[in-house]
Amino acid sequence: MKEELPSYPAYQKSRISWAKMIPVGWDTGWLGECSSSIQTGPFGSQLHASDYINEGIPVINPSNIANQKVVPDWDNTVTESKANDLSRHRFQLGDIVFGRRGEMGRCAAIGQAEIGWLCGTGSLLVRLKKYRLLPDFAVLLLSQDSVRDTLILESVGATMDNLNTRILAKVRIPVPPISEQVSILSFLTRETAKIDRLMDVRRKQIETLQEQRTAVIHHAVTKGLDPQAKMKPSGVEWLGDVPENWEIRPFKYAAELIMGQSPPSTDCNLDGNGLPFLQGCAEFGRKSPSPKLFCESAVKRVRKSDILMSVRAPVGDLNVADQEYGIGRGLCAIRGKIIEYEFVFYLLSCGNSYFKSIATGTTYDAVTVAQIGRIIIPIPSSDDRAKIIKYIEHETEAFDALISKYQRELELLAEYRASLIAHAVTGKIDVRGLVEVSL
Repeated sequence: MKEELPSYPAYQKSRISWAKMIPVGWDTGWLGECSSSIQTGPFGSQLHASDYINEGIPVINPSNIANQKVVPDWDNTVTESKANDLSRHRFQLGDIVFGRRGEMGRCAAIGQAEIGWLCGTGSLLVRLKKYRLLPDFAVLLLSQDSVRDTLILESVGATMDNLNTRILAKVRIPVPPISEQVSILSFLTRETAKIDRLMDVRRKQIETLQEQRTAVIHHAVTKGLDPQAKMKPSGVEWLGDVPENWEIRPFKYAAELIMGQSPPSTDCNLDGNGLPFLQGCAEFGRKSPSPKLFCESAVKRVRKSDILMSVRAPVGDLNVADQEYGIGRGLCAIRGKIIEYEFVFYLLSCGNSYFKSIATGTTYDAVTVAQIGRIIIPIPSSDDRAKIIKYIEHETEAFDALISKYQRELELLAEYRASLIAHAVTGKIDVRGLVEVSL
């Protein structure tokens, strides 16, 4: 689609490594040059646990920045008085809040609703010169994969990527005239809204299919395949009545549970040295992971066909190991002792909401191996389990095919959306004649 859009009449070389050619008439500049100030949030010593209240002034840390939006945690707020004590860290309209820890590239523009909220310790506050760079345009630029990769290379920190004001100020970006920034924003607002509507339709269809698929699995692993079977109470809410001849046992009786253990970050690499390593569920795929990290000193290892379960938010996400892995403390492995891994997987996939209900934690939800081990599960006979597994595989085949098709369509739409934004904000396409704007 983007090939049909016009390019600019002429281009010039830039000093930007990730945008080597920009339209004639565009400028380049350091982010520091385009800002009146860039500052970190308050020091940890300025904000104590006792300062936090419910339903006060939100404190915005990296976890509160998602999809270029600010998402407040109303349990992580401070009083108006405390916010006034830290007034230099309070947001103004058009500020940019940038996560400086963990995942690089998370940023959002401050809108009317967020005026006066507080930049957190883990964030950076960027106050732009608006005659030079519009906030919404800046967010689209700074969210680009190329900018994120640059920040990762420059970031510092032994255990996680960490930005500082110097690194962010030295990010070089293309700077179109303000009138063209307005045109680009208007064009992207219109076009991404179309794409988002299509994506919403597909997401709802996938959600409906997954609910139907889960219902098929849940009925099979908790009620069996014989509609005439005599039933008995399981004593467990999420199971209900189960066939009379099935055993009811704690999970630890049926499976071995292996909690992950994280090695020093210096022992991990991206070069393929050592065992593929999974810290949490970030690399989970539709069925099996796609690891990015490797580790030569992984203590906790899993075998092929072990079930991988996320024990930290999002609690309950599942994958199946397709090879040997090292696992960190965000995961546990589940290895069937007396029941097949397929049956274990189907059981666990039905208990996702239950796992979330037992999760605890002050900073993030988590479950322990002990909690998982105490979960009561039904155990059919070996013959019944084999029939149930075969039945589920047959009944879910059509669901899986359609879900995969829709997920692939979502991926393609997301790729096109990101490509359209990248081409517009770097000047590879000329949208000036495609929108009507008034300055």
